[in-house]
Amino acid sequence: MKKVFVFFFLAAFVLPVSVWGRGFKAAYVDMQRVLQESQRGLALMKHLQQEKEIKEEDLKMRQQQIKKMKEEYDKTKDMLSPEKRLQKENE
Repeated sequence: MKKVFVFFFLAAFVLPVSVWGRGFKAAYVDMQRVLQESQRGLALMKHLQQEKEIKEEDLKMRQQQIKKMKEEYDKTKDMLSPEKRLQKENE
């Protein structure tokens, strides 16, 4: 417990004084600009766009399958027994 207190004391009071004494320098990195202008950023954006298109295509296909299944169910639900109807609804 004593070591923790000493660490926090040093971190809170001693280290900031030594940093300010030497002159504090800070940097800012514009991540949006890095992504838009660097080679890796452009490659990453291209890869993400391709992944997005693949996922959207997959989603569209699944939506069509679900729509088709629902239409088939709606056509035949009146002819099915209650057990079969429940089974189809759970699919």
